[in-house]
Amino acid sequence: TLQWGVQHLCELLTGGDKDTKYLNRWMKTLNRQSKLAAAGEDFLAMERGAVWRAYRSELDGRLQSYALFVPKSWRPGRSLPLHVALHPSGFSPMLTLRIAMGHPISAGKRLSERRLPRFISRGAIVVAPYGYRGTGSRYQGKVDVLEVISRVSARYGVNARRVTLSGGSLGGLGSWHLGLRMPDKFNAIIPMAGYGTVRMYGDVAGVKKKPWEPFLVARRDNTTFVENARHLPMLCLHGDRDNPRRSEVIVNRYKKRGYRYQFDLLEDTGHNAWDDGYDNGYAFRFARKYRRPLMPKKVRFVSGSYRHRSAYWLQIDQFEQHNRLGRLKARLKQQKAIIKTENIRRLRLKLEAPVNITIDGQSFDASTYKAHWLRGADGLWKPTEDSAVSIHEKRPGLSGPIDDIRYEAHLFVYGTADPGQTEVNRRRAEHAARYWWNWANIHMPVVADTAVDTKLLKEKHLVLFGNPKSNKVLASLAHALPVKWEKNAVVMGNRRFEGKSVGVSFIYPNPKAPNKYILVHAGVTERGTWLSAWLPRWLPDFMVYDDAVSVQRGGRLMDKRKPLAAGYFDREWKIRDQVRPSGR
Repeated sequence: TLQWGVQHLCELLTGGDKDTKYLNRWMKTLNRQSKLAAAGEDFLAMERGAVWRAYRSELDGRLQSYALFVPKSWRPGRSLPLHVALHPSGFSPMLTLRIAMGHPISAGKRLSERRLPRFISRGAIVVAPYGYRGTGSRYQGKVDVLEVISRVSARYGVNARRVTLSGGSLGGLGSWHLGLRMPDKFNAIIPMAGYGTVRMYGDVAGVKKKPWEPFLVARRDNTTFVENARHLPMLCLHGDRDNPRRSEVIVNRYKKRGYRYQFDLLEDTGHNAWDDGYDNGYAFRFARKYRRPLMPKKVRFVSGSYRHRSAYWLQIDQFEQHNRLGRLKARLKQQKAIIKTENIRRLRLKLEAPVNITIDGQSFDASTYKAHWLRGADGLWKPTEDSAVSIHEKRPGLSGPIDDIRYEAHLFVYGTADPGQTEVNRRRAEHAARYWWNWANIHMPVVADTAVDTKLLKEKHLVLFGNPKSNKVLASLAHALPVKWEKNAVVMGNRRFEGKSVGVSFIYPNPKAPNKYILVHAGVTERGTWLSAWLPRWLPDFMVYDDAVSVQRGGRLMDKRKPLAAGYFDREWKIRDQVRPSGR
């Protein structure tokens, strides 16, 4: 409780809540809660109104806060809707909660139920996650939002069919990012002043794509996933003085597919469209009309990641190729389930009753309705008893590309065995661990290679800096990796890359812990390791580079940088042919 209180106090101060009387009231509340906790009482269940909560993050071990509104009318056993409000950039959770409940910034600091529409104050729970501050509900931020939803749902027994996702600006982007990829989690989405497509970003638009980059763009672009939203109604608000095209790219795709949507183009309005969206419960009124379907008759689902691999009664257990999107198109009709697939190797149908099944034109009787499905080498589907994927293959939680490691806890390890490389290894590890690129509030642990014992090696995903000569952990694994370091070269596949500035970055299963990743950044010398700092954010499974990447830094795509080679491992984590050349 004391730790929670200290961090909460910091959140209040950084969020602008410096009113002395408010802080005094909060300290009295904390004292009362401490006494109740010492007496074994569940003081959290007794709290009503606007309250702070926090939980211990499994990603970086720190407390993650969120703001929560619990109406006075809630009682154990009562199932209420949950409204999730994602914050604009720079907004604290409590400030976001106030705005979401119709209190603009100018309305003062205290939330009073008397000022709220009756159906909100008595009929809904509202939560504002932190999302590790600047992540836009992506990567670690996505993990946080889903964790908060899970915790609030478990404690308050919310109506799982009435969970609404909303947000302004960065939170609007997050509403699309989460909602369109996980359409069966929400009854509606309400993005306000969001940025609908990464293809409009300055470092993506007009940039010539390298051969491995179109997939990296598609899997991050919200427009790719609009086809998932057949059963996900959308209310979208955008100011007419705030480049409405940012929202219209999504709205137009909803319109083209005939999906349910409402688009409010706000007159003489700039970026703060959320003031109108939340005013007098406007967003809530839209959302309360809808319920999330359980077994819809028609489902379309596209995915490029195992981090979002299921929708309603469909689940992707394995892609055929991991550098392409996978698609499912399914319908239930007259005791039949008819499914069409694209780039899917393993599949599960979560059906509630026996039905005849047709997959890509192959028909099976109703006795197989609980089966898992595998597409064989001959291209034909067959039922199997389970969805187990070989430990040597790409699978959920271990599939790449490089940024997939961000969804789970990982340890940054710098090599110390070679004094000439230690300083570069340490500085690169400390810099990378902060995830500075999105102003995220993340503090991943950084340790020397000497601190990694057998237990850590097998229990943690590891990010390793320094070549085998300098990093003892990498040296212990090097014999089983697809990359070999020589005195003046890096060898990968059937290609040899010479030069003291050559470096390589790649993600791969840990040979000593096949269910964990290692992510390696290592050069022939410390120069190659240092150059990994010049790589863009969006990377495939592996990349080999030298000084030619230092012409540019940051951004999402390679653009003017010219790597020596890059690409994806195949389904079995192998390089079947020559490493993809980059045209150099």
